[in-house]
Amino acid sequence: GWGYDCPDRYIVDFMIDGTLPEQREILCEDWGTDVTRAYEPLPPTDANAFADPLEAFQSFASEMTLQPEYFYGYFEEDVSVACPFGGAFTFGPSDVGEAYTFDRCAYAEGFAVSGSGGYDYGTGVFTIDATVNGLKDGVLKFVRDDSAGTYSLTGEYGGETVNME
Repeated sequence: GWGYDCPDRYIVDFMIDGTLPEQREILCEDWGTDVTRAYEPLPPTDANAFADPLEAFQSFASEMTLQPEYFYGYFEEDVSVACPFGGAFTFGPSDVGEAYTFDRCAYAEGFAVSGSGGYDYGTGVFTIDATVNGLKDGVLKFVRDDSAGTYSLTGEYGGETVNME
């Protein structure tokens, strides 16, 4: 229903009439390459499965951006959604891109995030400044720099200083 005749026709035929396409592989020229994206495996549901807090934050960031409300969002107004293991995530527009707030938001048991962050469209930098509660408590800053392809995590977690890349 996004106004692209090729994929829409096949999907509607299948969903409404149960009709499968005649050929197994279909190339939709009017849609381009955005019909599918790389497979994203399900994340761990328990924070004990993460090797370190940087891996936990990488998973957290991935899961929040894959949440349907966010993934298909227009960022014209603030939207709040529940996180799978408790808490809430609010996202919306900012002066430079996107703004986020988290209230005990957990995408895995034992790793609840409260704080704020954002994504700057101009620089390609995604940040979360947060208090983390669960298996260990801490105050952390997570940065994903899309233009450089890097991740970093700094702060304190479980009583220890964290400075990871």
